[in-house]
Formats: sequence, structure tokens, C-alpha cells
Amino acid sequence: NDPDILNPILSTNRSAAAVNAVLFPSLIGRSPYTGEFSTDNALAERWDVAPDGRTYTFYLHPNVVWSDGDPVDAADFKFTYDAIASDQVESPYKATLANIESITVLDPLRVQVVFREARCDGLGALRIGWLPSHLYDPAFEDIMTSSLNSNPAVSAGPFLLQSWAPGEAITMRRNA
Repeated sequence: NDPDILNPILSTNRSAAAVNAVLFPSLIGRSPYTGEFSTDNALAERWDVAPDGRTYTFYLHPNVVWSDGDPVDAADFKFTYDAIASDQVESPYKATLANIESITVLDPLRVQVVFREARCDGLGALRIGWLPSHLYDPAFEDIMTSSLNSNPAVSAGPFLLQSWAPGEAITMRRNA
């Protein structure tokens, strides 16, 4: 099956998800051994949970950069999740974010997420790949039509897109 689009907030099929997972980082991962939410292959190096069970503070790995040298930071996370919620973007993940009350950037390496209610599955909403906010319009007006949807210019994952011939092949190369 060919990917439908190479944008983690717009894609709807497993092929796209597999490619997007190696191009776009996510806040948290999942342990391949236990299935528990973890820091495996994630930008969060750790997180704290407030006594209310709804407020999470995430601490990001320092010195992570997009392949063009721009830092990957909490602003990219907030931009991505604000884009999904925006009326400008037709994301299939809008319902996934229904339990998120607010996202606050505390500083470039810390982000706070407050959920509407404490739920054991709440962290699953935080596994969506991040967009490089510096390449998009701050009002999200270009996300639906961007050429980056078929030719991502940068990556913060282990691979970069080298080429995509729809229906034929996707070629990736190692991200230094």
C-alpha cells in the first residue's frame, strides 16, 4: 500500500505512518517489550505527573535539531497540536486530542500538557509526529497544500526522504 501523504498530522494509512515515524519525532514512545508509554524513540527524556493526575510536564532531550540545523523544541510540539485542532487543518486526529485541555510551552525544553480528566489512555494522544514549525505559516494556512506533504524537506528522525515515486518506491537515507 502506498502512503497517502507524508505529513504525520494528515496521514491516514499504515504505510504513511511507517514512513512518518522515521521522519518526524514524537513526544513519547511505547516500549516494544511491554507496550507501556515510555521515552523509547521519543523526544521526552522524562516527565512528571502532578498529584491531580491531569497535569504532565515533559522534559525534552537537549541538542536535538531538524536536519536543516533548526532546533527541535517545545514550540514545534505546541505548533503541531495547535495545527491539528485548528479549523484550517483537516486532520483525522482532532478527536484524539479531545481530552487535552491545554498545552503550555514553559521553555524550549519543557512543555506542560493538561488533560480534561485523568485517564489511563491519555498519553496515547501524545504519540503524533511533530511538524517543523519553522517551515510552515504560523496560522496553519499552508499545511493542507504544502509541497512538504509529498516531499518533506527536513527530518528529526533517523532517516531523511531521498525520493518518493508513488506506486513504486520510497527511498530513505540515514540522517547524520
